[in-house]
Amino acid sequence: MIGSQEKIRPTPHEVGTAQALKRAVNGEPVNGRFGDWVIADVHYPKGIQMFYVTEIDGKDSLVVDYIFTIPPVATTSPIIFNNAHRESAVKRKGYGTRSLLSLESALQILGDDLERDISLRFTVGDQDDTKAWLTERGYASEESSLDHGKIIFSKDFTQ
Repeated sequence: MIGSQEKIRPTPHEVGTAQALKRAVNGEPVNGRFGDWVIADVHYPKGIQMFYVTEIDGKDSLVVDYIFTIPPVATTSPIIFNNAHRESAVKRKGYGTRSLLSLESALQILGDDLERDISLRFTVGDQDDTKAWLTERGYASEESSLDHGKIIFSKDFTQ
């Protein structure tokens, strides 16, 4: 289940994204378009960069940029995707929410496929709108023991 939401049938795009993330988790190269995402392992072996792609004015546009660190060959349980950077090129149009929902669906598919738990984590500083946005989407929060004054928001996708 995705957080507290009911499980819905994944789209082919989300399945494609999950397969690309599986390659990244297994330490394999990942570069290209996968579903609604362009994924690059430019930060390999420490992480991947993901760009959410959507059509704006008849053209594909990169609207949200995420960088995630993941342990090489994902030896942790759960597999932890730590968000190291998130930036939206188009503000307040719902693209951040759509990209997050797409990513969450892909992570649930990945967890099901690997039969492993997945955790998605965001470290947030003085960004009240981001804190509220993640809380509204069912993310749990706790103070960071490493980054004083920052809060870690997490959502687990369990098997």
